[in-house]
Formats: sequence, structure tokens, C-alpha cells
Amino acid sequence: MIDKAILTKLKKLKSKIRRNDKPSTTHRVQFMVLLFENEIHNKVLRYELFDEHNIGERDVDTCFEMGDGREVLSGLVDKASNDFEFEMKVRTQIGSTLFENWKEIVSKQRETSEPQLNLSL
Repeated sequence: MIDKAILTKLKKLKSKIRRNDKPSTTHRVQFMVLLFENEIHNKVLRYELFDEHNIGERDVDTCFEMGDGREVLSGLVDKASNDFEFEMKVRTQIGSTLFENWKEIVSKQRETSEPQLNLSL
């Protein structure tokens, strides 16, 4: 049974994840965090919450398809790096291989976005 307060939060966030602005990136991260923390990510992917709560796989897809998917991944990976229990919940729900891929994507993103020092001789 999923806590009613969690479902209410997800529904509120769902109304904000489709916007294409900076605050919405945070909403997309929060949406995904709630799914993983409450171990309902896979239920959402299987549309088990869709008929009653209108929350489904399309909402997860939206979190990564609004032009800021790497920032969403970064938010999830950062949370996992600071919260071992959260990391284990993510790994359990998506698998360790996919989570390691997420970490690699975030790491490469950070490497390429670091300012380059241009020296003229």
C-alpha cells in the first residue's frame, strides 16, 4: 500500500514536470526521488498506478525528455552518493548496471563541462 501523502506529492509534481523551465528540473528530480525512495518506480513503469492515480511510465519518460535529462540524472546520482540507502533502492529497482551507466554519464558530463584553461605562448 502506498502512502496517500506520497501519492498526493507525486500528483502535484506531475503537474509541474512538463514545464520547460529551471524550477521544473528540480520537480523532475523530486518526482524520481519519490518513486525510488518509496520503491514504486517499477509499479509506475508497469502502469499499476495509472487507472487510479494517473501516474505511469510516460511520466518517468517525461522526467528525462525535457532537455535536461542529464541534470535529472545528476540530481539522482548526487543524492545516491550522499545517501547509501537511496542508492541501494535505486540499484534494486533499475539494476546495478544501469545505475553504473548513469554514474558514468554524469561523470563524463562533469568532465566536459569543466572550464578549459587556454594558455597563449
